[in-house]
Amino acid sequence: MKRKILTGSIIGFVVLGGAVGVSAVSGNEVGGESSSSQGKFISMEQAKVIAVKESKGTVESIELDNENGRAIYEVDIEDKNDDVDVKINAISGEVVKIEKEKDDDDDDNNESASNVKISQEKAIEIAQKAKQGNVVEIELDDHQYYDIEMKNGKEEIELKIDANNGKILEEETDHDD
Repeated sequence: MKRKILTGSIIGFVVLGGAVGVSAVSGNEVGGESSSSQGKFISMEQAKVIAVKESKGTVESIELDNENGRAIYEVDIEDKNDDVDVKINAISGEVVKIEKEKDDDDDDNNESASNVKISQEKAIEIAQKAKQGNVVEIELDDHQYYDIEMKNGKEEIELKIDANNGKILEEETDHDD
């Protein structure tokens, strides 16, 4: 009797382990959450539109991340007085959390960010033409270039794109083995 229970338990673990393994390598993943099993992710542009409805200002960065097993877009917005983080469910588009804190920077980021010639959308387009992959983060650094992080399977690609002329300044690819 004990042998039958032990054999049944081992078979159950093997089947469960196989199912977990298959789900871990399938679909479009962000930290283990698969878009194919949970639904399609909204685009970064859609996340930006949702965030700007919640807080007016200039979008400084957008990052696709995993929080507590959920794919979340974190959109950083800067207005005249506040830094605002808007967290959005990457599948449903629902605003999950809004955090505001007083802007203590000495520089006027809104004015500089609005003066760049290449938009975030155009920078993403340039990156996706240069490399295959999903953009998981974009950030305007020093109002001179966009830092873009992309994922393509086990590759992590980082690009720096000039915010005024759209030229790729740096390119780095890391392989996860």
